[in-house]
Amino acid sequence: MKNKGVIFDLDGTLWDSTVPVAAAWTQVGKRELGRDFVLTPSDMKAVMGLPMTEIAAKFFPTLSGEERIRVSSLCMAAENRYLLDHPGTPYPGLGDALTKLREAYFLAIVSNCQQGYIEAFLDSLHLRPYFDDFVCWGDDGLLKGGNIALILARNHLTKAFYIGDTHGDETETRLAKIPFVHAAYGFGTALAPDASVGSLSELVGVAKRILG
Repeated sequence: MKNKGVIFDLDGTLWDSTVPVAAAWTQVGKRELGRDFVLTPSDMKAVMGLPMTEIAAKFFPTLSGEERIRVSSLCMAAENRYLLDHPGTPYPGLGDALTKLREAYFLAIVSNCQQGYIEAFLDSLHLRPYFDDFVCWGDDGLLKGGNIALILARNHLTKAFYIGDTHGDETETRLAKIPFVHAAYGFGTALAPDASVGSLSELVGVAKRILG
């Protein structure tokens, strides 16, 4: 059993799904809120990585709490379905990096997304065989720090790091007390990562240095 692991963020780290996600939310928004409702890929990029409740608050600020939950739930369900036939764009070198990392390390995903979104990523790109575990905010209500700790504990990992693309990822990783690697090719910045990669192809060497 592998006791060393690489734990991945999803959006901005493994793929860019801003185009199909914006399309799915726009479809629902036009139906529920009016034809003038439009979300762009740039709008989605600005909120990627936030908990879904915060995303809903930003996109639907004038709705009541109950309506916000209803509309955002419709958007998230539509998004999961849409992604199966309109997947996001994987970052270059993803398949090769996962193949090499999988030989030595336990691979997992931790995201702040809704339930079903990680599954849509895995199934649309046929990547389930590469990952040993995954969990998200939608599964248990925990943010990334808590879910990173959960992955570590339930899989008995003795050494691991988290790779993500934002300072929020960095902050949550510190709560879990493991190293943070910044995906500098993604959506955001980091303050003081333990390492940084400009592409997924660099991750194999970084993993060897950090995990052995």
